[in-house]
Amino acid sequence: MKTTIFWDVLSHWCLVSVPAARAVSDLGEVEIVYAPVADGAPLGFTNELEAWCYRRGTLAYDRIFHADWCEGPETRTWFANAAALVIGRIIGDQIRAAELLALAAMEERALMGRPDVAFAQAALVANVPASEIARRSEDPAIAEHLSAGNHRMRELGLDERPSFLLENANGDRAIFKGMWQKEAIVAAARALLADEEAYRVAGPPPGTARHSADGT
Repeated sequence: MKTTIFWDVLSHWCLVSVPAARAVSDLGEVEIVYAPVADGAPLGFTNELEAWCYRRGTLAYDRIFHADWCEGPETRTWFANAAALVIGRIIGDQIRAAELLALAAMEERALMGRPDVAFAQAALVANVPASEIARRSEDPAIAEHLSAGNHRMRELGLDERPSFLLENANGDRAIFKGMWQKEAIVAAARALLADEEAYRVAGPPPGTARHSADGT
């Protein structure tokens, strides 16, 4: 079974979906797809609005986050997502990379919309110079990856982050758009995995098995 998770590192809903991401990673393959809000363009909304969204979110997830990183309408999430992708590849754990940068923004109040801050925070995680993070983040392949993430979301009709796409080897799938709750997502993943295992044990239908060379 495979789970594809569409994230923006600077989304508070994506941060609270980390437990779900970790849980499904124990059940099968997980692909983290970074898809910056607004395709990386300026967000266009105020710090006041972002802070209000966090206060509303607290009613659902019972955690307090800070919106300092969203300094105003010109703030972008592109640099933080590029940095997360880079350090995820360095440390070999995209879930951890995304979580640490999100926490730097929303708990430690780092101004992660700024490229120099995003690269400096990423450098601390990966234990490499910030200049190395900046250099890798500017690789055209990173930009292509981030843009492709948004394209893939649109193809699936998704417009919220996080979104979880769960697929088993049988061709069954479940999509959770905008959901973060571990219990619901893991229950669906286990159901898909159980069906996949049942099909595997049953084997191919009659007439589809390959015959041996002597015709038996």
